[in-house]
Formats: sequence, structure tokens, C-alpha cells
Amino acid sequence: MKFHSVRSSVCIALSMVMLVGSPVIAAEAVAVRSTDYLLGQKGVLVGNVVNQQGQPAAGLPVQVLHDGRVVATAYSNEKGEFAVESLRHGTHTVQLGESLHPVRFWSNASAPPSAVKRMAIVVDEEVVRGQCGESCGEGGCSPRGMNWGTACGILLIGGAVATTLALTLDDQKSGAAVASP
Repeated sequence: MKFHSVRSSVCIALSMVMLVGSPVIAAEAVAVRSTDYLLGQKGVLVGNVVNQQGQPAAGLPVQVLHDGRVVATAYSNEKGEFAVESLRHGTHTVQLGESLHPVRFWSNASAPPSAVKRMAIVVDEEVVRGQCGESCGEGGCSPRGMNWGTACGILLIGGAVATTLALTLDDQKSGAAVASP
């Protein structure tokens, strides 16, 4: 009998880890590396937007953010090219849709040798079918996949199923009478 209660306790503890532990593990901080870009005269950043096959992607907004605020926006032309003007050196974020790219801009006089002169952004054209929850906006579903609501719902259901199975298996082994149909 002691074995069954230990097994039940272990199963319940594992169920709780499923319910609580997974989001904590998923929320660990990840170091994001930035790329160094050399700005042209008058603070101009130039680049291309292409799809996964290397074809130009036209009409897409490329935004430059500093401290979470949009400081400049440019649109890719029919060749996928864009130019953002009047940028200052320092750390920024380049955004295209939901994709964020941390960058450092440098002037010609202070740029490290590894600084890149032209930015290339590859657009992920993944098609998402079906419903999406809170990650939908005016532009459609988020390409990031599951949102926190979906993940928590799956973990909650999984934990409930695991707890039910643990308790049911424990009752069957304890000699409880099975009701006939």
C-alpha cells in the first residue's frame, strides 16, 4: 500500500511540474547578438528584402527602432531595395513585420572592420492556416507559432490528464471493486 501512495505522490508531483515548470523553463533569457552595420553619408542604411528563394520582396515596411520607438521607416521597392535615412550611430532594432533584428550602427570613422555595408533581410513566407489566438493583429497571425495562451492551455490539459491517470491507476491497483456494466 505504501508503494501505491509513493507512486501517486510522484505522479502528482510530475503533473505539477508539467503545469508550472514548463513556462518557467521556456522563459529563460537568451543572449541576442547584434550585427554591426556601417552607415553611409548622412546616416543612410541601405539593404535588400528577399524571400527564402532569394527573390525581391517589394512594398514591405522596414522600421528602425531606438529604445522601443520607431525613428525611421522605409519601404522596399520592386527590386527589394530600401534606404533608411538620418540614422545615428549606436544600438537600434530593425523590424520587418514580427521579425526584430538587434543592430549597431557605426559611422565610417569609428566602424570596426567587421561592419557590414548593406543589410539583407530574408522574409519568412510561412503560411499559417486555421485559427490563432491573441497573436493575431491587423497583419495576420504571428509567425512565432504558439502563443502563451495556447501553451498554457495545453499544459493545463496535459497536467489534468496526467493527474487523472495517476489517481485512476492507483485505484485499480489498490483492490477497489470494479462496477459491472
